[in-house]
Amino acid sequence: MKKNMFLILVISYSQCVFAHVITVSNNPGQPAQYNNVTTALAAAQNGDTLYVFGSTVSYGEISITKPVTIIGSGINTARTAHARTTFSRIVARNGTGGITLSGIFVTRFNFENVTAAMIISNITVEYSFVSDFVTLGPNGVTYNNFLINNCIIGRLNLGDPALSSIMSNIIIKNSQISGVVGCKNVVYYNCMFGGGHLTDAANGIGGAIF
Repeated sequence: MKKNMFLILVISYSQCVFAHVITVSNNPGQPAQYNNVTTALAAAQNGDTLYVFGSTVSYGEISITKPVTIIGSGINTARTAHARTTFSRIVARNGTGGITLSGIFVTRFNFENVTAAMIISNITVEYSFVSDFVTLGPNGVTYNNFLINNCIIGRLNLGDPALSSIMSNIIIKNSQISGVVGCKNVVYYNCMFGGGHLTDAANGIGGAIF
């Protein structure tokens, strides 16, 4: 039943005529097209979907440099035979946008090789557990059209309050967040905050809507 739901989710993400679904598994008992995500990403084209099977072994750190969707085994795997799809870190590099992460566990998701005047757009993270979600960049970088939905976030840091990063159309909903730091101009819907702290406007959450 759960596996069928995953397949439906994969299909729904892959309606584009030119998009493909690529399967990845580092578990020898689970056949797939690739046994590591880095190789699969190198083979992927813009708009492709990677379905990464759950495993008892982490997929480690990966870098994303093209618009792709990565779908894992889901966040609620405790009562099933499906293991989690786990990463130590996911890095979006060179201003890459158009990224969707769904159903994964990751220790840190962040952006690197970001320069002033870059516009990083259309980032979706859903049904996932992220220990540390960070968007730090130089003055002048714009983060636009971000959606975090139905996630558990340990620390959310969207923009260094000491820098003049532009945050536009950042929406977080139906999520549990332990700590929020430096998140300016963010809209929160139906979120739970606890266990950490919420900085005041002087420390960077000016313009936030709760």
